[in-house]
Amino acid sequence: MCLDGRTRVYRTSEAGREMLLYKVGAGQTCLLTTQCLLSGGLFQAESVAEANTELAALPAETFRTLMADSAAFRAFVLDDYTRLLTDLFSLIDEIAYAPLEQRLARRLLIEADRDGLVHRTHQQLAADLGSVREVVSRILGGWTDLGYVVLRRGQVEIADRPALAAVRAA
Repeated sequence: MCLDGRTRVYRTSEAGREMLLYKVGAGQTCLLTTQCLLSGGLFQAESVAEANTELAALPAETFRTLMADSAAFRAFVLDDYTRLLTDLFSLIDEIAYAPLEQRLARRLLIEADRDGLVHRTHQQLAADLGSVREVVSRILGGWTDLGYVVLRRGQVEIADRPALAAVRAA
């Protein structure tokens, strides 16, 4: 469980391209970690802290004992697991059916701080979306021309939130 901070969980293809699966923030648990604890399997992805992060972990045996003996713990784990699995299926639907422009607009709207700044490089955004930097840069350049975003070194500023929301919903 992430107590503070945030991690990103991703997979890397054989060709070396990364794909963001999900992020784990304060108060959240990791879907794949839970799956490993439930099944005894191996963690099929990588996780990297995006900020100073504090995590809590239980030994596998303690986890199994609590699952067997504590209805409240079991309900928490299974409810959280269901929520995480639903989020993962939403991601799969998005990747399979949503054009990259919609996915990029969604990612920018999610990642933006209250000032509308996204502190990610084009390469990082491309990795999050399972794309390549050149394609993301081309889309962002078009949005710059339309006045939707302002590009800065290592940052994207959202200049027209309603326009990006319309792209996301298209």
